[in-house]
Amino acid sequence: MPLENTPQTLTHPLKNAVDIRVLEPIIFYSGKHDELQIHVKEALNGELIIKSLNTAMLEIKAVMLADTDTPLNWKQNKECLKITFDRDLMPLGENANRVIKVVF
Repeated sequence: MPLENTPQTLTHPLKNAVDIRVLEPIIFYSGKHDELQIHVKEALNGELIIKSLNTAMLEIKAVMLADTDTPLNWKQNKECLKITFDRDLMPLGENANRVIKVVF
């Protein structure tokens, strides 16, 4: 008995679709003794996970937007730094990066 290849519609569509992207942020030392900056060109939403900023590398004290010092939601553990965005964070201007300040 052959199987038919007919498309089926979902009766329960996904309520929380997952958008997983690989970003290429630029992370550099800002020149201050206790601060790193993360420059991101892409719009940010959901979570940004940075594996290289785990607790084995350094203990983070604060994460904020560099232009306004607005605190961001974040957690750090032995695996990564996870920054959670409550809303879409868009780049400033056409060719500008969004800068996240990490204080340690």
